[in-house]
Amino acid sequence: SRPPRMPQQARNNGFSIARKYERINAEGDPESASNLRIGDLVKVTLSFNIPEAVNYLVIDDPLPALLEGVNPNFVGKAGSSTRKHSSRNYWWNSHQEMRDDRVVFFRDSCRHLGDYEITYLARVIAAGKVTAPPAKIEGMYEPDRFGLSASEVLTATATSPQVTSR
Repeated sequence: SRPPRMPQQARNNGFSIARKYERINAEGDPESASNLRIGDLVKVTLSFNIPEAVNYLVIDDPLPALLEGVNPNFVGKAGSSTRKHSSRNYWWNSHQEMRDDRVVFFRDSCRHLGDYEITYLARVIAAGKVTAPPAKIEGMYEPDRFGLSASEVLTATATSPQVTSR
């Protein structure tokens, strides 16, 4: 499906969520995702706020067509899927699914309120210009309580071969 208008703005209807893409350079450090090439590793950061206790929370991040999720069990120097916390809040998943077209995080209960981050890795698998659909956070049994990130345009180019002439 397609959002009714592009680009789509962030929306807070009980939860807020934002997404950031960063390219991982050869040294393993994050940098701007403005010059993506096929084969690049991308760090995806989802930042969200839990304003009140919630049971059965789902965070659904659709992957743009240029990206493929990286299985956190097969990682190298750049690290793996990580959960970060700010101040006293620690984020952990009850369950995580890495599908072909999205990454989904589930949590049965969240009683600690505040700001959280989840990061995971993806790889650029195609060249082109696409719009990344919004990430969504919602109470699974409270569909009127949700948040959407803004949509974002990503561009990737094909890796050009090294040409040497004599």
